[in-house]
Amino acid sequence: MSRPATLAFACFSTCLLLLTLSIQKPGLPMQLDNVEATQFSMATSLLHDGDLVCDTGDLARLFSEFPFASGVRLSLTSDNEWSTTRYAEPLLYPLLAVPFVALLGANGPIVLNTLCFLLVVALAWKRLQRWNTDGAALLYGLGFFVFSSAFAYLFRMQPQMLIMAAVTVALSIVWGDDDTATGSRRRWVISGISLALALVHEPILALLALPLLLRLRRRPRDVAAWIAGCAITLVIIVTLSNGLAGHHGIGSANSSDALAVTTFTVDSPLEVPWLEAKSPIEPSPAPKRSFGNVVEDTGFLLWGRRSGLLPYFPLILPVLALFVTAARRSRAQWALLATVGALGAAQLFFEPVAQTHHVGQIGNPHAVGIYPIFLYLLTRVPQQVITVSYALGAIVLSTLLLTPFGAVVPHAPIQGHTRNPPFSWLPFEYPTLGEAPDYRLLEAHNLDHGDARPAHFWAPADQAKIVGDEFWLLGGESVEAWFESRVEIPSAVFTLRNLAPNNNISIDFAGAKTTRQFDDVPAAGITIQTQLDPRGPSRIRHDAQGAIYYYRLRLATRIGEKPRWRRNVAGSDYVGVALAFLGTREFLDQDFYVAEWLACSAPPTVETEEHFLAIARLRNSSQHSWPHLGAARVRLSYRWLNSAGEDTQEAGLRTELDAAVDPGEEISSWLEVRAPSKPGHYQLE
Repeated sequence: MSRPATLAFACFSTCLLLLTLSIQKPGLPMQLDNVEATQFSMATSLLHDGDLVCDTGDLARLFSEFPFASGVRLSLTSDNEWSTTRYAEPLLYPLLAVPFVALLGANGPIVLNTLCFLLVVALAWKRLQRWNTDGAALLYGLGFFVFSSAFAYLFRMQPQMLIMAAVTVALSIVWGDDDTATGSRRRWVISGISLALALVHEPILALLALPLLLRLRRRPRDVAAWIAGCAITLVIIVTLSNGLAGHHGIGSANSSDALAVTTFTVDSPLEVPWLEAKSPIEPSPAPKRSFGNVVEDTGFLLWGRRSGLLPYFPLILPVLALFVTAARRSRAQWALLATVGALGAAQLFFEPVAQTHHVGQIGNPHAVGIYPIFLYLLTRVPQQVITVSYALGAIVLSTLLLTPFGAVVPHAPIQGHTRNPPFSWLPFEYPTLGEAPDYRLLEAHNLDHGDARPAHFWAPADQAKIVGDEFWLLGGESVEAWFESRVEIPSAVFTLRNLAPNNNISIDFAGAKTTRQFDDVPAAGITIQTQLDPRGPSRIRHDAQGAIYYYRLRLATRIGEKPRWRRNVAGSDYVGVALAFLGTREFLDQDFYVAEWLACSAPPTVETEEHFLAIARLRNSSQHSWPHLGAARVRLSYRWLNSAGEDTQEAGLRTELDAAVDPGEEISSWLEVRAPSKPGHYQLE
């Protein structure tokens, strides 16, 4: 190794270690993924309590390190109806992190990740030195891992860096410096141990044993040494895990007859939600998928906006190009490439994108462990390819690499980088909306297709806020939301409430488009109604209950306005438009408002403007059920008639219905009433 290259690597390593030590604590990251929260809590529990039982002490330590976090999710397990609760994640990573946590607190796992990352870069540098100059080998080995989502996991308290390091060590030992399987038997034992450490967290990586053992196929003693190292390591880890966590510890614990596993949400160290879960919580059944859904999921796996292999590991493209055009390609390299395909197919089969457990993370975390395999397809890397690779990585991943804790916006989502090109051009994994923590749900009713199950609107949490029946959408941006329904909708009627003068609002609902311009706007804003007839569903999926129809809604505003500027509303919301879904045109054309008032009981005398309660009995005399949910729901009200029988024109208060009222059904309901503002004799009607 040349002195300049060694000095460059030493400088980079020093800067990276000091950077991880300087991350502000307590605080960052603002939000924790369930894997992060669980793994860190496991490390602190081992350090302070010597066990893996989740208790209030663990929660207090977690929230003292991350006081800004809310909705923290913990993966827990129990074998006695939640009287004793243990952690459901594998033991290895938190066990290795214990000394780092003891010295550095929540920065400890980040330092452990950094050391693993530097080990991987060093092994890549060493691997590429055979065919390239020292500087070129270091430059490409460094860029290969920096320009990938693997680098973002360096700043997360998750085992991805450990998995990647273990896989790289296992491959480096078996392949060796000269691309032949040579070396002492002790090295094969270490290789087997390394792969065992990786598959503790990613059992699917057991497939990697096939190409590794293929390299040793003519040396049975070396094969036996490799298998022994791997097997003994797994036995030790399983024994420790069974004693401390009550499960085998290979991959996350799974529900069984004797073991309940679920994820609980905790908002403060004083909450212990699992004490109320006295029965095993059944996991959701795997959805049925059509052939078209499988093809679509394959596309998501390769180039999806949130989990695609190629956008989050863009240097795979030049690596594959070099491999295909290389003059010499060994059988072992083809075996490695086939293993990558088998690992992808296994993930697609066992964990389809529509039921993914890595929603809310950066890209596909399972791909981090697979990524080093591509390094061993490389030999000589031309200088032009190094330049192109760095340019490709910068173009694709700059917004991700510069914001490892999420974009600097309110309610920062960890996947906020997907709002920027080129990610925004890629297909969105819409089937994951139900599990995405960075999306808000607003129930949409009034479809009137004989289906009692409500539809849903999903919008990004940092761009949308639910206020009553409205979505307040961030101003000056383009917001992509999704409408999910069990039935097809021929039309959709919305209200658009604008507060900002000189605003332009454009809306695209599954191909139906309209644009509205607002110039002078009064203080209360302007509300308009618009109907959009979609060309058809944007996407269709199927599950055990039938078809699910998805309609993409894109809404862009030129500017926004803070409601408190104009209506004295507290808060810092910058609202481009307030959007509400009224229902389909067929629903709104129905005549609901036919009621027969049967009786009413109210005080005979009240003070002016006094609020009081009256009880009324009435019948739904229309031909349609009165909906009690949605922006266009039916509510009860009243009017006052003066002594001349004239309407006082004072708006009556609204009373919500407790449930839908069928045609001909009679109900009794309390009404909230406000007396007229002027004294006199009035009739309540």
